[in-house]
Amino acid sequence: MKESIISVLTEASDVLRQLQDDACIIGSSALALLGIEIPTVNDLDLLVSTRDAHFLQKVWNDRVIKDYVPGQGDLFRSTFGRFRFGAMDMEVMGDLKVRKNGNWIPLIVARHHTMMIGGLKVNIPTLDEQIRILKFFGREKDLVKVRLIESNLPC
Repeated sequence: MKESIISVLTEASDVLRQLQDDACIIGSSALALLGIEIPTVNDLDLLVSTRDAHFLQKVWNDRVIKDYVPGQGDLFRSTFGRFRFGAMDMEVMGDLKVRKNGNWIPLIVARHHTMMIGGLKVNIPTLDEQIRILKFFGREKDLVKVRLIESNLPC
């Protein structure tokens, strides 16, 4: 799994270096990169600004998966694109917001690590921050990941 994530980042690195704002990998890919044993990683989730999401939609027009509708549209809102890469797809979310109590709340990553992967600087939330984000999302699959992280943390 980790090899597939690294392969996608390496394949995308020339374009990702051109982003104007900070980007951050979240979800299962981020957990795998931090050494958490995740049973499956289906795609790479990348948080970016709206400006950078539009840039990626333009530059990766030949990679876009047209007519793809992300699940849980009632819970998440962003400038969204799903792009095909060799090892796995990448989902790009520009200025992701989460619906809570009838309001759209921006997801802000407060604490992250920076890693070098394929010559690219990659931001990944700390494990504590991943737990906060997953609880903020609140879906059952996210809470399963929280328990997985907590079971991997030192006592």
